Amino acid sequence: MGLEIVNFIPFCVNFFMSYESAVQSSLMTGVSVRLIWIGLWVCYFLMSKRVKKTFVH
Repeated sequence: MGLEIVNFIPFCVNFFMSYESAVQSSLMTGVSVRLIWIGLWVCYFLMSKRVKKTFVH
C-alpha cells in the first residue's frame, strides 16, 4: 500500500505543475484511474482475510 502511495506522489506533482492544461488533457483521466486503482488495492489489503493470514502473524 505504501508503495502505491509513494508512487502516486510524483504523479500528483506532475498534475499540479501542469494544472492549466490538465483540465483539457487526458491527465484528468489518468488521475481518476490512478485514484481508483489505489483505492481498490487499499480496500483489498484492509478487508481481505487472505492478506491477513499471509502477512499478519
